[in-house]
Amino acid sequence: MDNHRLSLWCWLQYRNKINTTDLIHIDRHYDFIEDDSGEGFDDLPQGWPDDLKTYRTASTEGIGKDTRAIIRYDNYLNVLYKYFPQFVGQGYYFTHNDGDKPQNISFEDITNPLDLMPRIHELFRKEGQYIVNIDIDYFFQTVGEENFQFFSDPFVRKFSGVIVDAYRSGKIAVLTIALSPEYCGTWRDSERVCGIICDGLELNFKLPKDDTAQNKQHGGRC
Repeated sequence: MDNHRLSLWCWLQYRNKINTTDLIHIDRHYDFIEDDSGEGFDDLPQGWPDDLKTYRTASTEGIGKDTRAIIRYDNYLNVLYKYFPQFVGQGYYFTHNDGDKPQNISFEDITNPLDLMPRIHELFRKEGQYIVNIDIDYFFQTVGEENFQFFSDPFVRKFSGVIVDAYRSGKIAVLTIALSPEYCGTWRDSERVCGIICDGLELNFKLPKDDTAQNKQHGGRC
């Protein structure tokens, strides 16, 4: 997916199949809004958790001054904790300390990139399963208006190996990956790094050529 807006929909398809699951969020941003009182969550249409079209098209049209999607890349975690608190347990947030931090939930805030590998090794040695939510923009950084890859390809391959081992051993209940090309430079940059992770999972991940060429300097929002 281009951003994590649809991650929640993916996770909720498993809500009756797995028990309370801890969340590992590996993302440049927290994807959380500190004050969600004006987000329109109470106006979500009937059937939104299961029907993908309803989920995607739910908007504030007719209920607010501006029209926007109710569930977005920057508030889907608010929706998770508001409506499905029993589905997710402890959170482990590996971020660049960017954006609003989660409020009134139990989470470990891990902002030192050197802690990524040792900490996920520790987590996957514990009992239980995890939802793992990866945004490719975690591996990039911005200086001025230029994005560059912060973690080397060998590091990403090593990280991928840990994810693959955990997935194959059943430690990962659901795995979602977002590209966020606007924070990675181009679609090709985010696609290439995502491909390193997908190769380990034996997934032949390639964007359609038209999508790769379009919006080279910024990503669209689904």
